[in-house]
Amino acid sequence: MFGYYHHQRYVIDRPTSRRWFTHAHLWLGRLVILTGLINCGTGLDLAKVSKTGQIAWYVVWGVLAVLYAIAVFVTIQWRATKAKEHVFSPERYKSTEAYEMGLSGRGG
Repeated sequence: MFGYYHHQRYVIDRPTSRRWFTHAHLWLGRLVILTGLINCGTGLDLAKVSKTGQIAWYVVWGVLAVLYAIAVFVTIQWRATKAKEHVFSPERYKSTEAYEMGLSGRGG
């Protein structure tokens, strides 16, 4: 539902930043992925898979969880760094190029 609502609002508004329901959709999805992986491990127990097989699955699950957490962390850091580039700072507008780019399209 969050994904559908997010998509509908995105099409209508074309926002420049993420809203609360987008964040809820993303984090709920991440949580569902991780709990789904845990569910696979419990299913192995119900299927009477050997303890060695179950341990192997949880090792794979742990590696996937760590890789996924690293990917999320790197993405969040990259977005934060990218957002800082767009923050107003007087130094950014001191150069002549910044003023020229700002005047383009105004006939000047």
